[in-house]
Amino acid sequence: MDLQAIRYAAMVSTMTWRQAVEAHSRYLTKLEQPPEEAEPRLLRFLKWVEPRESDFAQDVRIVLVSSDFHPEIAAP
Repeated sequence: MDLQAIRYAAMVSTMTWRQAVEAHSRYLTKLEQPPEEAEPRLLRFLKWVEPRESDFAQDVRIVLVSSDFHPEIAAP
């Protein structure tokens, strides 16, 4: 699980704003929700009024949550 999180973070860290909107649009389509809501939803999530391409994916973080991590994963 920890390596999967690192792979996802690495993938997101290289995405452009447009690529993120397109990926979220495809996800919404699979959920049978309006794909045109992708950009407004991302903007609300990031608390942005408009897209800021130069700020996007500059501070990618990983948060792992579990009720019981294996000691190897939780080791500093």
